[in-house]
Amino acid sequence: MESSITKRRRAYRPQTAGGQVFIVNDPEHPQGVSNPGVFDFTGTQYTESEGHPWPPSNDGELSDIGGRFYTTKSYAKGRVSSSHTVLRTRKGNQFKYTGPFVTAYPLASGKLAFPPSPESSDSELEQLGTTAIARCEPTNSVADAATFLGELMKDGMPSTPLLHSLQTRADAAVKAGGEFLNVVFGWLPLVSDITKARDAVVHADAVLTQYERDNGKVVRRRYNYPLAKTEEEEILYTSLATLLYAGGGTNVLDNFNPDPSNVGVLYRHRVTTKRRWFSGAFTYHIPVDSDSRLGMARNAADAQKLFGQPLTPETVWELTPWSWAIDWVTNAGDVVHNLSAVAQNGLVMRYGYMMEHSVRQDTYYLVGKSGIVGYPDLQAPPLVLVTETKKRIPANPFGFGVSWSGLSSLQYSILAALGISRRG
Repeated sequence: MESSITKRRRAYRPQTAGGQVFIVNDPEHPQGVSNPGVFDFTGTQYTESEGHPWPPSNDGELSDIGGRFYTTKSYAKGRVSSSHTVLRTRKGNQFKYTGPFVTAYPLASGKLAFPPSPESSDSELEQLGTTAIARCEPTNSVADAATFLGELMKDGMPSTPLLHSLQTRADAAVKAGGEFLNVVFGWLPLVSDITKARDAVVHADAVLTQYERDNGKVVRRRYNYPLAKTEEEEILYTSLATLLYAGGGTNVLDNFNPDPSNVGVLYRHRVTTKRRWFSGAFTYHIPVDSDSRLGMARNAADAQKLFGQPLTPETVWELTPWSWAIDWVTNAGDVVHNLSAVAQNGLVMRYGYMMEHSVRQDTYYLVGKSGIVGYPDLQAPPLVLVTETKKRIPANPFGFGVSWSGLSSLQYSILAALGISRRG
């Protein structure tokens, strides 16, 4: 099913009131003239997301219903003091301002200077996602199966020359009769080699059958990175009386010629946090229908005949030919080769996402006097400006930074065997 990208943008307005500036001593306008003294508290939110059916189906099938997601939001929070005052500025004009006072660092347009988003880039999140997969992925059973068979062939089975000699040695045992039974280097080593081969073949078949039974089952994993947090503080102003801001193109609180001794210090305290985590559902694929694997199963059935009966020269002779043991070694070698070929691709994800929630919060606060003539003790509460971003990037079934177009035919065959198709 094709997914669609939806883009939305909206204004984000907290409940705050604007202010108005009046010239109250203008002889040409005795009723006063209103100037544009409204502070703009408007933030923004922008979202990009994929559309998918919701809620998910109840058919028991595990499917990827997520997708790429991005949203960033800037907004103001905290208290805004409401007050009014009358003060004189140059040219003898007398202003009256009614409205909120804000401790802020505004742009020339009168808009708030929201902090820049601290979000990580997609490439940075892909690197973090790759590391997270390496730390939390379940054991790759395909590689385990190949390793198990390889070690069994090396240490758990008699050597191929000994296997080739089984029938000859069994024939000699029958002809020698009871005398052969007393030869420790004849009958006893033969029984040991037969038992060793039987146990190895049967055990290997049981282990591989269990691996195959779990083929395609899902293991969910989550990995959380430690919270990343930084704090920094900066002095913005120490000599200007534009600390308490009333908004608009004309700042009526600007004293123009402040007394430095009456001006406080404007600080900006910045806190940045990043919470990042990975979530995925892993599965693996073992090819179970190859001729070599089917041959191993037949060999195991032959080896099973050796259980539950005493090994005498006669029974050993009756169970010949011993080609099943030699064939098993050959078939196992082919299976190890096939498993090794798919080991690095055998573990795949039905879904995998790297996510981040980043927040940058700037707190502006004044220490000391306002610098406003006649109102040196006027204070406004700290103003908090926030930008927060949420991101989610998807992984390919074979990992982050892997494109569908770059998959090999082997990888596509594994996905087809597991019923995983490209989404979107």
